[in-house]
Amino acid sequence: NTSLVTDMSGMFLNSDGISVINMSGWDTSKVTSYVNMFSGCEVKEIIMKGCTSNTISFISSRLSDASLSNVTITTS
Repeated sequence: NTSLVTDMSGMFLNSDGISVINMSGWDTSKVTSYVNMFSGCEVKEIIMKGCTSNTISFISSRLSDASLSNVTITTS
């Protein structure tokens, strides 16, 4: 349950070996910080089924900040 989480900063920081992250159904309505969420991470796909467009937009911006331009975001 992620409904009370306010800070996802560094959540996947330097996470080696993670190629797919499934964030489907995560309630990120209270999150105010995604700083360095994916820095140093080698993720190739993020599954975000049922996530709000705000969440998808924030996550997308975190990917570009972490220089992860080849990540596939699946929303349906």
